[in-house]
Amino acid sequence: MAVPFVLMGLVMVTVGGVVGYRTPSQVRTLQAAVEASPGPALQAELQRMEKVNRAWPKYVVTWSVMGIAGLLLRLATRGDFTQGLGISLVFFSGLALLVDGFAERRTHPCTRALQEQARVADPT
Repeated sequence: MAVPFVLMGLVMVTVGGVVGYRTPSQVRTLQAAVEASPGPALQAELQRMEKVNRAWPKYVVTWSVMGIAGLLLRLATRGDFTQGLGISLVFFSGLALLVDGFAERRTHPCTRALQEQARVADPT
């Protein structure tokens, strides 16, 4: 079980680290763009957020398939490695569903705020 858990853990830590590392510079870039030209900057960010929101169902399907595959590996195989892989897939798919669930819930108010700010910046 250790090998699949370590591998999946490294993947999750890498992805989380990259997202966490990029976020502050993205925020600074967005703030500077909004200060320089609010209307176009808000529209660009709104388009980006709408793209992010469209991706959530794909993530849910991916994590669900991963969890089901893990259950099948755990229940239908006898090898230690495949059962360990199955357990790690179930664990990490559950973790991903949890984290992405919180992240998705945060994007909707952000998108609504961007829509409102874009309307204020460009009332036409």
